[in-house]
Amino acid sequence: MAEEAYEVMNSMVKSQENGDEYNVFGEIVACKIRKLPIDYSKSTVQHLINNILYDAELGKYNNPPQQYNFNMLYSQSLQTFNYNHPQCVPLKNIYKNSECTSSASS
Repeated sequence: MAEEAYEVMNSMVKSQENGDEYNVFGEIVACKIRKLPIDYSKSTVQHLINNILYDAELGKYNNPPQQYNFNMLYSQSLQTFNYNHPQCVPLKNIYKNSECTSSASS
């Protein structure tokens, strides 16, 4: 029995020595789950993590998300903006009776 315990402890030490960043991350996640106050939250978190891993195995995260060039989108929207549209009122008409024009004009 002592030899068995020694072998188990020895294999644990070896597995920790061979550990990588994912082993460490797994330990951190396990610690955080253990600290959750109720069993329902623990089960829910485990379920959500399993769903993410399942999606990853199916390739959902194989391609990084598309990045959009904001400047390009902004300039395109200005080009397609219709300044003659009835709802496009010049700013001087919007602020005609407001404090903005009186303080700006004085």
